Amino acid sequence: MMHLTDLRRGSSAPVVTALLLSLLCVAAGQLFEIRYGLNIWDEGFLWYGAQRVTAGEVPIRDFMAYDPGRYYWVAGLTKLLNVQGILGIRVAVALFQWVGLAVALWMVVRNTTRRQLLFVVIAAITLWMWMFPRHKLFDISLSIMLVGLVAWWWECPDLRRHLGLGIALGLVACFGRNHGAYGFAGCLLAFAWMAVATRRLPSTTHFAAWIAGLCLGFAPIWIACLFVRGFATAFWESIAFLFEVKTTNLPLPIPWPWLVSSALPLDAQVRYLLVGICFVALLLYPVAAAFVLWRRRARGESFDGALVATVCLAVPYAHYAFSRADVGHLAQAIFPCLIGCILFLSGAPLVRRGVGLACMSFASAWVVWPSHPIVPCITSGLCKDVTIGDDHLMLDPATASDIGLIHQLVSNYAPRGRAFITTPYWPGAYALMNQRSPLWEIYATPPRTEAFQRQEIARLKAADPGFVLILEFPLDNRDELRYSRTHPVMFKYVQEHFLSVPSPNPNYLIFRAPDTSAVGSG
Repeated sequence: MMHLTDLRRGSSAPVVTALLLSLLCVAAGQLFEIRYGLNIWDEGFLWYGAQRVTAGEVPIRDFMAYDPGRYYWVAGLTKLLNVQGILGIRVAVALFQWVGLAVALWMVVRNTTRRQLLFVVIAAITLWMWMFPRHKLFDISLSIMLVGLVAWWWECPDLRRHLGLGIALGLVACFGRNHGAYGFAGCLLAFAWMAVATRRLPSTTHFAAWIAGLCLGFAPIWIACLFVRGFATAFWESIAFLFEVKTTNLPLPIPWPWLVSSALPLDAQVRYLLVGICFVALLLYPVAAAFVLWRRRARGESFDGALVATVCLAVPYAHYAFSRADVGHLAQAIFPCLIGCILFLSGAPLVRRGVGLACMSFASAWVVWPSHPIVPCITSGLCKDVTIGDDHLMLDPATASDIGLIHQLVSNYAPRGRAFITTPYWPGAYALMNQRSPLWEIYATPPRTEAFQRQEIARLKAADPGFVLILEFPLDNRDELRYSRTHPVMFKYVQEHFLSVPSPNPNYLIFRAPDTSAVGSG
C-alpha cells in the first residue's frame, strides 16, 4: 500500500491535517480540564515566573526560574489575548502544546494512508493522554519538536537544513538548556548515523552551518548576557550550581516491573507493572529500533527519517526519565519512544497494527489517566468550587484548604500588600496574591551554602515580611531534605526573629513578625 509520503511529498496536506487534529485534541482537553486542579508547587513556579515577567522582572536574575523562553511566551500571549490569571496561563501553555502535538501528528500522518484515519485518531488521543502535567507541557512539546526537527533535517541534509536545525536547536535551548543538551546529543547521533549510512562524514561547511545556527538560535540569551545588567552573572551561577549539587534532579527509586508489591491493590499493581514496563521500554526501544532499521537498510528497504530521529532522541531523553523516576518525568521523556512505536505500527499489517495500538492505548490510559486533574474530582466527588481572582476552579479539599490558609495568613499578618514568605515549595502563593517573593529562591529544594543563605536573609530583612510559612517535612521521605536541614541558617534566623503561631497542620510551621497583631490562629 502506498504511503502518504509517496503520494504527497511536499504537499501541505499532512501539515494541515496534523494541525487540525491537534487543535481538536487540545481544545477538547482544555474544555473538560482547564478548570480542574491547581498545583501551587510546580504550576505555581511557572505562574509566578510569568507574572513577574509581565511586571518587568528578568527570569534567573530576579527570581529562581527555568530558562527565559517559556516565561516570555506565556507573558506575551496572555497580554496579546488579554487573558489573565491561572486560566490565562493555561491557555498560553495549551497553544504551545498544540504546536508540539501537531509536530508529532505530522510525523504520523505522513506515514499513513487515508484508510488509516481511525489509527491516526487513536494515536492522537494516546499522545494527548501522555501530555501531562500541564505545567510541563513546554518540556514535553520541546522533546517532540526536536524529533520533528531531526526528521525534517534527515529528508534533505543540505546546507540550508543544517543551518535551520542549528537555529531551531538554539531556540529550544532558550526554553530549556537541558533540552538544548539533549537535542545536541541527539543531533550528533543523527550525524553519526548519516555518516555511517552514506560512508562519509558531514562536510565542514555543513557542520559549520549547524554550529552557526546554534549560535544564532541562542542569540536571545547571549544578548541578554551582554546587555541586561546582572543577567550574565546569574546565568553562569545557575549553571555552576548544577555542577555544585552534581545532579539535575532529586532521584527516586526506579519502579522496575519485577519490584511490584503484592500488598498493593490489584489496580495499583497493574499500574505499577505498566509504569515499570515503560521504563524498561525507554532503554530497549533505541536498541531494538536501531537494529530493525539497520536490517532494513541492509536489505535496501526505505524508511522515514522520523524513525531515525526517534532513536537518536530516545537515547538522551532516557536520562531525563531516570533522573527522577516517577510517572510525571516518564511522561516528559517518553515521546521519542512513543512516537517511534506508533510509526513502526503504522507500517505493520492490519491485525498487528490494530492490536498493537489498542494495547498501547489501553496501557497508556491505565498509567496516565489517574494523573489528569479532572479524574480525582470525578472519582471522589469532593472537589470544591474555589474563586481565584476572576477564575473559578474545581479543587480537591487539600488544595482548597491550603489556599484558604494563605488568604487567612495574608489577611491576619500581611494585609495591604505587605510582603510574606512561603517556603520551600509554594511559589504559587505569591502568584495567588499577585505579590513579589522577598526571596530569590522561590523553590528551595536543594541544600544551599551558608553564604547563599546569608544573601537570602538580607533580602528577607529588606522586605520586612509579615509572616513566614515553612513547609517542614521530609520530601520523598528523606529527612535530609527537610528545610531545616537544607537551609539551617535561614531556618534558625526565622526561629530567632519571628514568633511562632498555631498551625492547622503540624508540617506547616507558621511564624509572624513581632510587630504584627496576633489576630487569629493562622
